[in-house]
Amino acid sequence: MKKNEQYQVKIVNISSDGNGVAFNDNIPIFVPYSSVGDEAVVRIERVEKRYCYGRIVDLLSPSPHRIDVDCPLFERCGGCAFRHVTYSEELRAKRQFVIDAIQRIGKIDHPVDEILHTDVTEYYRNKAQFPVGNDEDHLFPGFYAPRSHRMLQFPSACKLQPVCFDELVKTACSILEKYGCTSYDEQEHKGLIRHILVRQSSLTQKILISFIINGSSLPHQGEIVSDLISKFPAIASVSIDINTNKGNTILTPNYQTIWGEPSIHDEILGVPVEITPLSFFQINHFSTELLYSTIKSMVEDLKVKTVIDLYCGAGTIGLATTSSEQTLYGIELIDDAIESAISSAKTMNRTDAHFICGDAGEIKALIDTGIYPDLIITDPPRKGCSPEVLEQIIRSDSPNLIMVSCNAATLARDLQILAQNGYTIDSIQPIDMFPRTRHVEVISALSKIN
Repeated sequence: MKKNEQYQVKIVNISSDGNGVAFNDNIPIFVPYSSVGDEAVVRIERVEKRYCYGRIVDLLSPSPHRIDVDCPLFERCGGCAFRHVTYSEELRAKRQFVIDAIQRIGKIDHPVDEILHTDVTEYYRNKAQFPVGNDEDHLFPGFYAPRSHRMLQFPSACKLQPVCFDELVKTACSILEKYGCTSYDEQEHKGLIRHILVRQSSLTQKILISFIINGSSLPHQGEIVSDLISKFPAIASVSIDINTNKGNTILTPNYQTIWGEPSIHDEILGVPVEITPLSFFQINHFSTELLYSTIKSMVEDLKVKTVIDLYCGAGTIGLATTSSEQTLYGIELIDDAIESAISSAKTMNRTDAHFICGDAGEIKALIDTGIYPDLIITDPPRKGCSPEVLEQIIRSDSPNLIMVSCNAATLARDLQILAQNGYTIDSIQPIDMFPRTRHVEVISALSKIN
């Protein structure tokens, strides 16, 4: 196959990145924004050694799963992968992502449970960050086009986040423009306003807003804040994040509150959380409660006494899923997250909960002092557990593991390693944390083979 050639194909599957999959002479063609059952003419846009990427130029017979698209930026923004199909088809596809990863990458033959989900599929994000652009000397908040830093303006509110976010950042840009602020030019490394970060508490509805700036201060910050809070009384915290570095890193530790409180308060399954611009906190409160409730039920069934929570972040999983009758040890590499976890445990009067700033070696230190976990919980980043963490998990001889993952591929790899070292897989439970996107969360429970 060659670039720009056209073929009539039928979409037979969806890949884990949300692209439809068709075949021509047994060569896979990945087709974005297609649906299983589509029959279409596809133009080849990129040719790799073993596969191609194509795009629909003529939809001959649409899939029965297709629905009308309700966002003008769909296919240009890249935030959503499934806005063109029914939600039931999206859930089927996401469960299949997990099945494919477990079987093909992990070489594991184990059933995957039906995917869990809430009824909330829109306006669920409690955090968003917007790059700021310039159009004929007018500042505007936008999105980046997929796999690029090309700015897109959004004509209407994004359906993944609260409507107030759209109103807030557009108003903020008008106010910044009024006081002479300029947008940042990544190529020239000039201009002031790089991004605007917005976070909202699901508990109180209070809002935190942070301006990420290429400079040491925000000019006219008093006037800017006054204008902003007069229009949006829900704002409880305003900060600036000083980022004068070249490159595309958005947030830095160098932030300062310029008005209001340094954080906003939220809560998840009874665990209090103080949210700053840098805090890690799940962006979908509704599905996070479902995730934590599912883990909590697993923990209760196991009747364990000592739990180690790896990659614990701000400690929310461990604190939400264990009780004061159990001893909890949380381990996390980021200082701020550990401080937040300690604060939450203190507020909850959880004297049984201990949080340690460190890496996988801290598991070894705990074991060396005679602390043997009945259960280890892990929730690593997308790259999965590090080899050192897996080594220490195996060394711990913990009879129970609960592994949480936002990447079914790396989970499958980790499960394969654990299965080769004495663990058996008890369950694999997908959860739809981020409806309409390509992402799927997975919980896997394992036990030690004696």
